[in-house]
Amino acid sequence: MAPQVNLAQNATDFYDRTAAFTPGGNVGVLWQASDRVGVFGQVGLRFVTGMPAGDGLVGTGLETINDNSSRWTVLLDVGVRARF
Repeated sequence: MAPQVNLAQNATDFYDRTAAFTPGGNVGVLWQASDRVGVFGQVGLRFVTGMPAGDGLVGTGLETINDNSSRWTVLLDVGVRARF
């Protein structure tokens, strides 16, 4: 027989609505260095919406963990493209 514990606790909504909406856009350029090689650069801007408050965190000191969780991000991408 395996040991077991009959333990029941309140379920929290900590993982409910854990998705964030992320609108954004990119612009980029590609410079063809030769017939088979190109160099590119890209800049992107994203906004990530904030997460909801975690109700199951009351009394833990983490109640405000998701306050100010929305953010702007700037993406920079450079590279070389080679065609075989």
